[in-house]
Amino acid sequence: MERGKVIVIGAGAVGGATALALAERGYRVDVVDAAAQVASGASHANGAQLSYSYTDAMASPALLKKIPALLAMADPAFRYHPRLDRDHLRWGLSFLNNCDQAVADRTTLNVLRLALQSRETMHDWIARHGIDFRHRAAGKLHLYATEAELTAAAGQVALKNRLDIGQEVLTRDQAIRLEPALRHYRAPFAGAVYSPLDEVGDPAAFTRGAVQRAVALGGGALHLNTRVQEFLFHKDDVIGVRTDKGDLLADTLIVAAGWQTPRLVGEIDQPPLIAPMTGYSFTYDATEFSPDISLTDVSAKTVLCRLGDQVRMAGIADLGLV
Repeated sequence: MERGKVIVIGAGAVGGATALALAERGYRVDVVDAAAQVASGASHANGAQLSYSYTDAMASPALLKKIPALLAMADPAFRYHPRLDRDHLRWGLSFLNNCDQAVADRTTLNVLRLALQSRETMHDWIARHGIDFRHRAAGKLHLYATEAELTAAAGQVALKNRLDIGQEVLTRDQAIRLEPALRHYRAPFAGAVYSPLDEVGDPAAFTRGAVQRAVALGGGALHLNTRVQEFLFHKDDVIGVRTDKGDLLADTLIVAAGWQTPRLVGEIDQPPLIAPMTGYSFTYDATEFSPDISLTDVSAKTVLCRLGDQVRMAGIADLGLV
């Protein structure tokens, strides 16, 4: 039974997943994006790790100690680009207010509950819709350079294992036995945290499959190269969007446009606090030395995971760079 029409603005992973979830519930879904293809932004070639177990809150007392170095651009892998506009200042103050241990622990567990639910949904979608995105239950190893960092990580492991996710703290030798490719890893590491529930998958391929399935299920349409100019109203209700290709009407409007969301919704509501973050990646052919388990080097802030016969490596984060 059709339950109404929904417009989803944003054809990234979040927009695609939202569209598919709604189409399964009987809604007709139109997906709108200004880009020429699905998954052209953050969902195009990110680190490809489905990090269900890694929900550690970024806003924490531990990060407070690193703020001077971040402001000085002294961290080569995490670069903060402050801006003096009002929305960015609001975001920064909210971030600082959340750098409390009790808040960070609560956030970590709440996001972990959501992540585990999303993992169940993903498995259900793979079984029912057959989306092919080189998905694999690879597990993940977080590598820590020093014993002090590993000890600190053990506290987070104990916190998250309240939800029975099976994380383990491993010595260097134990990590190498689990993933022999680490014998050739040149960066120093004292040990690792192993997350058996974590997986990998090609984000762009997943997003394309989710959007295609959503449109097919609900009888909607995909509007690419279509820029939203303003929202359309009837009295106080939003009834659609005006685009550079014409008007689109709907019963419900969902904005999943990443860091551009505040610009779109600012005319009708308090803009959400979203700061843009840019990452970088490259993909190369796998070799006999490529790891099977997904890896994250915590000190270098790089990730490495195998996608079929290729390997995706990603790292460096530019926070606030547009």
